[in-house]
Amino acid sequence: RALGLDEREQTTIRIGAYLHDLGKVRIPPHILSKPGPLTPDEFAVVQMHPTWGIELLAEIQFPWEIQPIIRWHHERYDGTGYPDQLRGDAIPVAAQIVGIVDVYDALTTTRPYHPALAPAEALAEIGRWRDWWSEAVYEAFLASVPLLQAQADDVMEPTQPSIESGPLVRLDPDQGQNDPAPRRAGRCSYPQVLLGPSASSKGESWNDSCSYRRA
Repeated sequence: RALGLDEREQTTIRIGAYLHDLGKVRIPPHILSKPGPLTPDEFAVVQMHPTWGIELLAEIQFPWEIQPIIRWHHERYDGTGYPDQLRGDAIPVAAQIVGIVDVYDALTTTRPYHPALAPAEALAEIGRWRDWWSEAVYEAFLASVPLLQAQADDVMEPTQPSIESGPLVRLDPDQGQNDPAPRRAGRCSYPQVLLGPSASSKGESWNDSCSYRRA
């Protein structure tokens, strides 16, 4: 909203954010949850997840243009990202927004390979990497951090106590035309995105470990 995006663009970003790491279903668990640094070969596998995400959604017709978010959320404004090494304004604003929030989330949540940082520590880290995003996106992100933290503190309690947190989202293309807002149905460690009319009985699930790792 701080960047002047209209309601449809904001909805596109929300849906793209829910699905941006879908391609991680193809990453072997021993790589995705590895507690130490990845080898070059392992990181090459991780770098495939944006491409795999596009492939997995290729036959699904969405009313929102989420493909650029899925493919390019790891691109960096200075050209150091992946998978296509895009640079500058060639990276869509929506992909940059999801990308910077993805890094913040990776830093402030406990992962197999690092403990969670406090918000102030995470912001200091992101400040060192500010060249990864446009100045406008970086400044808008800083302005939105209090809202992000408030939302994180206001998460619903898990509906299944034995399962840890992560979003469960229901997307029905038939319903989405009239009511594009995603449905938050609870929290679980392995988020499920349920697509289409048969969603109640079938869906894709994946580990939500972020591919970002500090050296």
